[in-house]
Amino acid sequence: GLLAAASSSSAKAANDSSRQGEHAGLSPVRSKLAGVRKVTISSLGALTEEWTVSELQEGATLRSEAVDVLREVCSCADTYIVTQVQDDIGQAVLSGSLEAAGLVGSQAGQLPSHHLLFCSTLDGKVSIVRQLEPDLHIDGSAKTIDDLKRFMPRLLHITQPGTAAAGQGSSNVISSRSLQSYFS
Repeated sequence: GLLAAASSSSAKAANDSSRQGEHAGLSPVRSKLAGVRKVTISSLGALTEEWTVSELQEGATLRSEAVDVLREVCSCADTYIVTQVQDDIGQAVLSGSLEAAGLVGSQAGQLPSHHLLFCSTLDGKVSIVRQLEPDLHIDGSAKTIDDLKRFMPRLLHITQPGTAAAGQGSSNVISSRSLQSYFS
């Protein structure tokens, strides 16, 4: 009985280590999200090359490195995209870009379409995020980060080149140039 238990546990250990090897390329995202069940991401700046509502009216170019990170975040946390738009055009532009990249759907690593949320003001975005109560909120807007820092356990500010990081001195605010540089 003891020998069978020992060989069974060593087989389990070998199986576990081979399984870890399969996920080795994904582990930085998973390790940064340890204990995080719900994530909200403001798309402007964090997911798109566009930083403003008016730029989004022209088109939404997803940051190529953000697509893979977003897939991984979606596969290990309940994820919502919250986007400030001017009108239905901005909403359609962003939704179309996310769908074209294969990020919207019911498969692992995809967002359910009802997790794409839109609003017309920064205050609206702050309200939506507060209602969802995420463990981590990711945003490209310094004002949104500053408005949320009293309420959220963790905030990640994706900084626009040439701008200052938000929430300096707040232990719950981290800043990074991109999703990829934070999660790598």
